Amino acid sequence: GFGKTALAAKACRDTRVVQRFPGGILWVTVGRDLDGAGLAARISEVIAAAGGPGPTFTSPEQALAGALRWRSPVLLAQ
Repeated sequence: GFGKTALAAKACRDTRVVQRFPGGILWVTVGRDLDGAGLAARISEVIAAAGGPGPTFTSPEQALAGALRWRSPVLLAQ
């Protein structure tokens, strides 16, 4: 209810943000029910769907590192 998603989406469409992250912007939909492993799996799915490496990560930190190895700099938005 406070417009957080709308604000994040608007920021991701801003040309200054797009230019700052030439590796791309990956949108990760999350909810309260995702724990660390679930969030890592969701990030893995988004990276794979965008044509990145297919391995499943086990932690959010590992997933972020994998995203940065694939394309840098990349913005993961949620």
